Amino acid sequence: MIEDAFTILIGSFARDSGGPDSDVDILRICNTTPSVKPAGISDSIPISYIDFEGPICLELYQMGSIFLYHAFEEGILVGGDREKWEVLKRHFTVSNDHSESISEYISVLEF
Repeated sequence: MIEDAFTILIGSFARDSGGPDSDVDILRICNTTPSVKPAGISDSIPISYIDFEGPICLELYQMGSIFLYHAFEEGILVGGDREKWEVLKRHFTVSNDHSESISEYISVLEF
């Protein structure tokens, strides 16, 4: 199922706290199609993409990544099969060991 393409709005606009100094954060899984900004978001606000190929996403899913946890909990699916996304969400379990996720966040922030 991780081979399916999904596009998810994450970050401040998904939490309804984005403003003019924010960017629109889009998680793309198994696709690199440019995304249309959700309604009500100014054209002047830039889009930032985080792209995961299937194998990387599967690895993060299996290790219980905190990043994916936030995508499932706060993210808004804007592209892809909703039923398959809901199945992934229902079966996801966040890890009790967060050292991998902390390293993951640090590398994303450094990028």
